[in-house]
Amino acid sequence: MVRNLREDSPASDLGTSTEISAETTDEAAVKRAKRDLDNETEDDQEKSSREGFASATVGAWLKPWASQLKSEIDGIDAAIAALGSILRTP
Repeated sequence: MVRNLREDSPASDLGTSTEISAETTDEAAVKRAKRDLDNETEDDQEKSSREGFASATVGAWLKPWASQLKSEIDGIDAAIAALGSILRTP
């Protein structure tokens, strides 16, 4: 997800086939995505689709601020990488 905020990330990294641009994403769209994600469903495919859409929506909403959030994004990337190293260590 953090990778999606980088300026050099292709749109296809958003995790969904639905194209969402920062210009058309607003706070209401983010709230709708969260509401849809929070609604329970027994259908795994539907749940996966909702997760992908929410990820893409929030990624598009945050992308204009990616340069201002660079140090925070780098910190999250480092923490995720460290967690991955810890989990792979027997």
